[in-house]
Amino acid sequence: MAVSSKNDIEFEEIFELFSSRSARLLPLNYLKERHEMRKYWVEGTIVGVDTNKEFWYLSCKICTRKIEKVDRIQSCAHCQEMTYIDIYRYSVEVKFVDESGRATLVLCDQACTELICKDARDVVALQGESIKTLPISVELDIVGTKGLFEVIVTPDNNDAERFEVSGQTLDKEILDLYRDKYCFYQESSPDHPSFPEAEEQEALNAVEVEVSTDLENMTAAPGCIASEGTETTIKEPSGSNHPDASPAFKKRKMDEADQK
Repeated sequence: MAVSSKNDIEFEEIFELFSSRSARLLPLNYLKERHEMRKYWVEGTIVGVDTNKEFWYLSCKICTRKIEKVDRIQSCAHCQEMTYIDIYRYSVEVKFVDESGRATLVLCDQACTELICKDARDVVALQGESIKTLPISVELDIVGTKGLFEVIVTPDNNDAERFEVSGQTLDKEILDLYRDKYCFYQESSPDHPSFPEAEEQEALNAVEVEVSTDLENMTAAPGCIASEGTETTIKEPSGSNHPDASPAFKKRKMDEADQK
């Protein structure tokens, strides 16, 4: 069965997500308790933009760090690169919530460009360099966005409840698939979820095996993501490779059945 161009794009995005070793979808409350340097995924909604922070900066063309402009010359203190070309990049701080809490996410240039559908240079040109806050129309494009965001956790930023975003996906089908396969937590209360360490580690170990299996299945059989009318079907692993094969998933399914 032929795979449509739309599904080619979906496949690439699923491949990128599933091949990431940061395949842990965690709630914000638990994320704040992690102290190791690592990337995680969080799912939630952008509910506001910090309008007190500048939304753009002049960037070094080599390392993308912020640079200072003196007269017409721009010099990077990090890589010593000098240029006369103005390179504008987004850096937008947003208020983000999920079912467990809230935090500040810093959207990088690529993430903002995907959300706003305009380069930072274009937005700056609309209102001039003297205005550092996002236009209301652009802010409205961001607020209300629901998605899956890959965030960088460091020993310093989790206490501040502020995380930089290194990746994202807003596709609902991919969100549902990823959540069902790689979310291992259950909340013990609305305020704070509980995570038995042994169960979490067992589930996370199982993920690394299942991610590899999923990739083999998808790459070996391109038809696993194909168009059937207006529907998109995704082939699930079977037998011992199915997510339900792990004890953590079985417990989760049993708990869900008891609740019903």
